[in-house]
This record gives sequence, structure tokens and C-alpha cells, in this order.
Amino acid sequence: MKNQIKSTFIITGATGSIGRELATLLAGTSKPIVLACRNTERAEELRKSIVESTGNKQIYAHRLCLESRQSIVDFAKWLTEENFSVHALINNAGVVQRNYTVNEEGQEITFAVNYLGTLMLTYLTIPLIEPGGHIVFTTSMTRRLYSAEGIAIN
Repeated sequence: MKNQIKSTFIITGATGSIGRELATLLAGTSKPIVLACRNTERAEELRKSIVESTGNKQIYAHRLCLESRQSIVDFAKWLTEENFSVHALINNAGVVQRNYTVNEEGQEITFAVNYLGTLMLTYLTIPLIEPGGHIVFTTSMTRRLYSAEGIAIN
């Protein structure tokens, strides 16, 4: 059995502005961080940048696409196989689609990513949360810009 990687921060959507700032800030704690991102190239660039700027070598970049149930299951399986103990799951990833778009599973993408995928990830991660650990949800003010019909709201 692998050694347990303790007190890890998992940040979804880490390559975006809020996620990037959170990852960089939390890397200063010297705790392990998993950058859970759809775009693995950008995640790897961020990982290298954070390691270089903070000296924290316990930064991991791993693919997570919250619109895909299989990707979520694969990510949770990887966390378990790598023996992560989670200090905080920071659910930061989110999207807003202007046009109605569905994923391969037939779900509208904004709903799939922002709600269904986030819920599924949280549910699958709960067994890995250490005592006193946290689950955090961020949100964007973008949700106030559009009504349910996609009409801009001032």
C-alpha cells in the first residue's frame, strides 16, 4: 500500500482566475494540492509555475471534466488509488453556456458541470475527507447576469 498523502487540497477549475489564485496561495502552506482541471496542458503549466514560485513540490495536475460522469469516477478512483487524504475539496469549476448545449450523456452542460458533476464529485470524495476537513463551494456573479431564458439581467 502506498503512503498516505495527507491534508491535500483539491481545487477544481484551478486554471481559471479564482482557482489559480487559490492554488498559488494554498501552495504556500506546503501542503499537497491537486489541480483538478479539464485542460491538462494548462494544468501542467500551472503546476510547474506554482512549484517554481513556491518551492512546494507536492503539486499534482490531474484531468477532471465535470460534464462527464466517467471522468469524475476516474478522478475519484485515482485519488483513492494514490491514497490521498483530503483536507479540503474546493469546488470552484463552473461554466456558463450562452446556447443550449448537451454533453455526451444528454445533459445540458451548464447544469451538468455546475450542479450534477460537482455533486457527484463531492459525494465520491466524502470518504477521503479527513476528520475536520472541509468541502467548499465557490460561485460566480455570472449567475446573476442571465435569466433562465438566457436574457441579460441588469
